[in-house]
Amino acid sequence: MASADAAASEAETQAGPDGAPPERFAFAHKLFRSSDDCLFRRAADGSKEPVFVLTIDDSEYVLPLDGIKAEFELAEDSPDARMLALVEEALHYQRVIRPGDPVPREMVTGEASWEITDDHRRIAHQRINVQLTYWLAGDGELITDPDQLEQIAGDPAIRDKINQALERAAEHLGLGANGKEILLDHIEALAEDLAGIEALRDYLDRIRMIRAKVDGLAAAFKDEMSVLDLALPVARLTQVALAEFEDEFELLDAQTGEIIAVLGNMEAQTKFIRDSRDSLHERLVDWDEMFEKFGPARVSSSGENA
Repeated sequence: MASADAAASEAETQAGPDGAPPERFAFAHKLFRSSDDCLFRRAADGSKEPVFVLTIDDSEYVLPLDGIKAEFELAEDSPDARMLALVEEALHYQRVIRPGDPVPREMVTGEASWEITDDHRRIAHQRINVQLTYWLAGDGELITDPDQLEQIAGDPAIRDKINQALERAAEHLGLGANGKEILLDHIEALAEDLAGIEALRDYLDRIRMIRAKVDGLAAAFKDEMSVLDLALPVARLTQVALAEFEDEFELLDAQTGEIIAVLGNMEAQTKFIRDSRDSLHERLVDWDEMFEKFGPARVSSSGENA
């Protein structure tokens, strides 16, 4: 195991240029290197306080980060205190962090750290291309449904207009002699950020799955009040959460729907999209445990569901 001095040196030298976050969570104090089974997460008591969890001989010790800094007299400007501050920020993006883990990409490059598939990227590109052709035609309609986008983007008439829309948009935005190439770079960057939002949209289908299963279980146990007393409030809460998330996606779609305004103000729009995306992600990942529990559940009145 590396010495404390070596670990401190590593923590210092991993800091990025111009004050950027380091690449990994490296600590000097031996507490953070005393066990292979230790991690940071938020407290499970509802407070969401950031804590350090250390498991020794099957016993779990939960230590608040503020308590650690006070107990070990970590100065606020010390490498470990600064690293703990990074951990606290990083817990907005990841549920669990272990010493040595990489710092979330959201904090380093601004990219999303969750899985984005080629399908998500294709939908994002289709949305941008369709919006550009609609702008060219003077049509302000906003299309976000993936199946509808697929159908429209596949229309030969739309495909023929995309190149014309790109040239007209580059001219409209005053991007100069290499305007089309600059615009294509903007579109590629915008599509990647919008693809992160498309990936989060998948959570809505999973929440709908939970609602459907809860409704099914309520129907299966309709004669057992003890089950209904649990199922019906869960169904109502799930529906409220689903409606709130749907409204947020709809608002975000509308605010990014003015494609020329977005492409003409990339810096501010990129920040807005990423801030909105990360806020949604932080709240949606809280549903992961529910997905794990309800995913395998069968809608029946069997004993395993009672």
